[in-house]
Amino acid sequence: MRVGVNYASKYKPDWLLFLDDDTILMNNAIKTALNLTALKPIKSRIGSINLGSENGSCSVEDTRYVMFSGLLIRFNIASKVCCRDDFFLD
Repeated sequence: MRVGVNYASKYKPDWLLFLDDDTILMNNAIKTALNLTALKPIKSRIGSINLGSENGSCSVEDTRYVMFSGLLIRFNIASKVCCRDDFFLD
């Protein structure tokens, strides 16, 4: 994963999306998630969004640990804290 994060840096993205080969996203999941980041009270506090859902709902929660597969994460955070070189995606 470190290789992918480093590669993405040349494109200066705002967000990175981590997926593995069996991740299935809901329709419009990324658009819905990014719309959540526009909410004024929490906009600057969102660092990552877990797109996985069992019931199809989207919500904002305070969390410390998430699975990487299906994770939308701000690039500036991913470049600082992501990833152990000896780990694969999850």
